[in-house]
Amino acid sequence: MKIDSELANVCQKAAQKAMVAVCGDSEKCENLNITDDNSGNRVFKYEVCTYELDEQTQQIKWGTNCKNSIDEITQAEQDLPWAGKLSGIVYWNNITFDEDGTFTTADEYIAALERSGLLDANDTESQKIIRERVFGMEIGLIENTIANAMRAIESDPTVDACLHGKTIQGIGTKNRNKSRGKNDDDKSYQFDIGDDKSRAAQRFPNLTKQMRQIITVHALNKARSNYLAKYDEEIQRMMQDKVKLAARIDHAAAVDAAAQTCKDWAENSGLPISKTPTNVWKWVAVGIVIAAAIVGSVFTAGASLGVGAAVMATALGAAGGSTIATATAITAATVVGATAITAASVDEAQKHKAAEIHEAGHTVVDQWNYKATINTLFNETTGVCTKETISQNCEQPKSSKCKKWADSVTTRDELKLL
Repeated sequence: MKIDSELANVCQKAAQKAMVAVCGDSEKCENLNITDDNSGNRVFKYEVCTYELDEQTQQIKWGTNCKNSIDEITQAEQDLPWAGKLSGIVYWNNITFDEDGTFTTADEYIAALERSGLLDANDTESQKIIRERVFGMEIGLIENTIANAMRAIESDPTVDACLHGKTIQGIGTKNRNKSRGKNDDDKSYQFDIGDDKSRAAQRFPNLTKQMRQIITVHALNKARSNYLAKYDEEIQRMMQDKVKLAARIDHAAAVDAAAQTCKDWAENSGLPISKTPTNVWKWVAVGIVIAAAIVGSVFTAGASLGVGAAVMATALGAAGGSTIATATAITAATVVGATAITAASVDEAQKHKAAEIHEAGHTVVDQWNYKATINTLFNETTGVCTKETISQNCEQPKSSKCKKWADSVTTRDELKLL
């Protein structure tokens, strides 16, 4: 037993030393680098596309006319219905791992979205995005990072021998009297681990298991943080496009679009880290619609949009749909913003809606491994939208529960919309 204990100590020290070389420490692995020049970028694709709205289901059907930005929309195309389309959405609450550090597979993730009702079995576009970009790129990067880190730790000769049972220089009982008092790097003796049945029990196959858990937790938290930063950049781009297109109508429309999109920023920022929605093409805010791998933001209704006014009013959150029927090219914010829609007047209900969109945005995320409170506020004088996020990562997870939370982190972002 004494030999086992001595050997275990030597093996543990060797493993910790190898982990420090990779992670910078042996407790949190905060120095592990999982980024590359394209981290978080490859999964996203942002476009401005025409669309149709199904009058029965209120689902969006994307058109084939897509632009890289609204700057490419010509004057002749301005009366078409346009929406921002951001694909590559990941619902991180459905990305988990087991005690061995094995992640959710693409099939398991898709099945979870289907059970929630967010993914339609016929939605081949979302399934392709999930398999090729979400898992093939984003989750694949995390798995490769963890594998490389563990490979570096377990390739240490002493750690490798402790895991698999080999002859190790500097560990054991040969010449014990001679080697007493020497450090673990002493090479004056050797000990055979697992060379026969009596030695087999002295292997330590679980030596690095806890280290894998620590590295996996950090890698997942870091990857999610990188992803959310890139996601927010794309959402900001979508917000600015919405305001720019509204400004083509008039200044008042742009102000309302800016106020509404600022309020929605809180909801949008929380989408990938919130509980998975339960409806296919769920409208989560004014003009904001989500699917299994896509978030869309309606910019204009357009004169050619072949749906009833009441349907569009519901989809855009408008109080009254009657004035929509007279519009030719309107933004979602204009509908709810109590501004003149071309030459049409606005009723009292829409005036009330106008006051609502100038309120602050607020979202709370409470997942088993991540918490966040997100607040947004629009300053009409400066045209700046301010977002404050207070977030916490789970530091010690166990069986889809969190044993210990990390300290909260507060970030503040500003976006010039006008």
